[in-house]
Amino acid sequence: MSYGLIHSCVKEWVLNNYGKDKWKDILDISGADDEQTFLNFQCYPDKATLDFIVIVVKHLEISLEYFLEGVGMHFVDFTIEKGYGEMLHTLGRTFHAFLDNLDYLHCYLMTTAFPGIVMPSFACTEDDEDPDVLFVDYYSRREGLEALAIGALRGCAKNFYNLSVRFEVMWTKAEKINETEVVNHVRFKVTQVGQIDSPTLDLVTMERAKSAHDEVTSFPAVDQLLELVWRTPTFNYENVERFKNLVFQFAVEPRRTAAALEREKDKTDRLLHSMLPPEVAHKLKSGDRVQRRASTAPPVGELSLLFSDIVTFTVIASRCQPHQIVQLLNEMYTRFDDATESNGVYKVETIGDAYMVVGGIPSRVPDHATRVVSQAIDMVRLAQEVAHPITGAPVQIRVGIHTGPAVAGVVGQKMPRYCLFGDTVNVASRMESHGVPGRIHLSADCKRKLDEERGPFAVEPRGGIEIKGKGHMETFFVASVGNSEAGGEPEGGTSASNGAAGGSVRQKESSVCRLQ
Repeated sequence: MSYGLIHSCVKEWVLNNYGKDKWKDILDISGADDEQTFLNFQCYPDKATLDFIVIVVKHLEISLEYFLEGVGMHFVDFTIEKGYGEMLHTLGRTFHAFLDNLDYLHCYLMTTAFPGIVMPSFACTEDDEDPDVLFVDYYSRREGLEALAIGALRGCAKNFYNLSVRFEVMWTKAEKINETEVVNHVRFKVTQVGQIDSPTLDLVTMERAKSAHDEVTSFPAVDQLLELVWRTPTFNYENVERFKNLVFQFAVEPRRTAAALEREKDKTDRLLHSMLPPEVAHKLKSGDRVQRRASTAPPVGELSLLFSDIVTFTVIASRCQPHQIVQLLNEMYTRFDDATESNGVYKVETIGDAYMVVGGIPSRVPDHATRVVSQAIDMVRLAQEVAHPITGAPVQIRVGIHTGPAVAGVVGQKMPRYCLFGDTVNVASRMESHGVPGRIHLSADCKRKLDEERGPFAVEPRGGIEIKGKGHMETFFVASVGNSEAGGEPEGGTSASNGAAGGSVRQKESSVCRLQ
């Protein structure tokens, strides 16, 4: 396709060089309409344009090459008259720079004033031996129009750089650019033969540095995500090198991109849900500022809250290297985290060796006490799979659980956290700190809730004890689960009759370094 701008340029060239009578004869022979056939911004098929050119050349009795070169030179004057001169002149300070940037102009015109137009491509290199010589590679899907390109480039050199240049065709060949299309490749030798009114042409003579990209032959990541829409050569290194000044335009391939975006969204969601409850994360993503309501939110209702800590952790921390502590906690907490998924509870946070779990929020469930006690039993068992970094024996933990009301919400704007507030948090912490190694210590409220849920746990009374900040409280231990014991032998020789539940202790080497 070509625009009527070319036909108007042909008309002006004929009128300027051969007069009105010749032009009228050409119209009569071709059957063209002087008013309708030459609308500047109307598209015409290439065949219609070429057929008209054949009539012009035949009637004027001139060669096709003479006609094309003359029209090419006049086309520059024609575009200047139409107001495009300043835009063309800004392409480069020198003729070499102009040639290097010509493809960018074609890309701009194709996407703005002349959509759908098929433009040629140009690439320019220097002659290492003669600074007045340039080699210009011209690529076009239209065969036999190199004389038109010569005329246009000569016109640009004259009008914008006051430069007289000579063109020699070095060779012409057809090159395959994809599975179905062939492009006509012509190499010109362009020699500066004089200046009309300007300094010597400032040619760039720097040799292109060899790049690591010279070995690249394909671009798989680009091919997978994007579709080349302009131009149509196969997107490989050979064509990128061939059309080095060409702007390649890509369109996002909807299905593949949608799938890739969905995978990335899943990754982001998994990361977000590892830090915030999914229900809370959805609210935040939808613009519901949960943290604004945390301080005024009504109690979320009854929930069960668990705290645990590592027995003798202070001694371990004082006698181990920091990286050993990190390895110890990572080994144990990774196991605990997996257990929260199977038990349907939510990990609130870890602070040092303290691990905090809640059941009943953010998802409301009726059996939250049973779920949290199941988590506690798993934690006691899983802790024994990690070796004590000092003694080599299985690690023991204390666990405390309390059931009661609390306030929950997201606090902070940077690194927001889902937090619980209320006396239930304090009591659960006291259950843990007043507990016994290897045992699961329950408040009376938690036992009551377990009874209501008819869970599979045997619970034994511990008796009344003084709890800091709360006074005298009746508390309980989890004794067994069905026919299985619920814990291991407590550290320091505490007997199984004192409530240490559980199966056999598996002493296995941990990746945590033992002290010698």
